[in-house]
Amino acid sequence: MNRTTNVIIYYQKRKLKYQLISGISILAMGIVIARLDPTSVIYYIWILFGLLQISSWYYKNNYQYLVINKYTITKKSLFPRSLKLRELKAIRKFKSSCILEPNHRKIKIVKDLIENDSLYRLTERLYAFEIKYGQT
Repeated sequence: MNRTTNVIIYYQKRKLKYQLISGISILAMGIVIARLDPTSVIYYIWILFGLLQISSWYYKNNYQYLVINKYTITKKSLFPRSLKLRELKAIRKFKSSCILEPNHRKIKIVKDLIENDSLYRLTERLYAFEIKYGQT
């Protein structure tokens, strides 16, 4: 594997698709019910939740879960977290997650959110480092 290129760890397409369908459904229900009874405020909350779900899908679709380059790992979220690979002291593996531990802060990687091919590439990339692995 070429270490100078970025490795992008993708969200599962199936989960992204369900999130989009859920957001559109909630938004549509809110709009239909709000048109039938415009005096009730609760239906506008459905519209808000639908828009939040769709905007979350949009963000996850455009900014994938993790980006690993030669020197850093960056977990994309509303507040992205990065760590330098040379500062990585331990990797704790659990059944459905993995915790990367440098000296200052941890990054938790949830395996259930990651596509299978991307999970393989992530595992391959992490095993390339000579650090201690915590297995629980």
